[in-house]
This record gives sequence, C-alpha cells and structure tokens, in this order.
Amino acid sequence: MAKKNIATFLAPNKGLSIVGNHAYAYSGEVSVANTEINLLDFVSGKDYITAKVQLGSNAGENEDYVFKIYFNGTVVFSTLFNNQGAQYVDVANSIPVIIPPLTNVQMSLDNIADTDTRVWTVHMVGRVYDA
Repeated sequence: MAKKNIATFLAPNKGLSIVGNHAYAYSGEVSVANTEINLLDFVSGKDYITAKVQLGSNAGENEDYVFKIYFNGTVVFSTLFNNQGAQYVDVANSIPVIIPPLTNVQMSLDNIADTDTRVWTVHMVGRVYDA
C-alpha cells in the first residue's frame, strides 16, 4: 500500500510543534496595541530545546515595544525594541534560548509608546535534545 503524505503545518498558532529532533513555533500575524499580549504560549516536552527567536513587524518609526519571555510565569528575558523604521529584527539579532523540560513558555509583546495597533510576528526554531 502506498504511503500517504499528510501536511504537518496547518496554520500558525501559539503552540509548539516538534518534528523529529526539531522544534518550531510560529505566531502568525498578531495585532499588538498598548496591552501585553502573548504571541506564543506552550509547554515544552520531556526533553530540552535550544532555539533562536526572531520578531517581525510593520511597526512605524519611534514606537517602543517591550518583548518578554516567561518560563513558568517568571520573566527570563526582557528587551525594549525602539523601532526606528526597521521592518524586522534580523537573523544576527535573534534571541538564543535554552528551554528546560516541562516548562510553560510564554512570549509576549506590549506597545508602551502609544495606543497604535501594529502587526507583529514571532517565530522560534530549534533543536530537541534528550534530557
């Protein structure tokens, strides 16, 4: 009997996907105003993950956003993006993370400059290792 190919990527969501030894998460486009909003929200599996995180945006110039990464409700990374018209954070500026096993991971963004709503995306790609 012939093997049937089935799509594994159906759409962006806040969750984590694991294929073999690789992990990924794509938020898709999320509207961010002046309230902290989760772009990704998932629980890691029984193994640990090394990954890089990148953000993309259509934010205008002189808009300030705070990006946070939480592990089990505790902020482990926080940074201010002062957008000077750049449309994305490039690969050289990706954020490296090591995610422990069985950890609730949240990645959030907040517009702290004004009430304008802008579209942002976050993606995380990495590798899964036996704990």
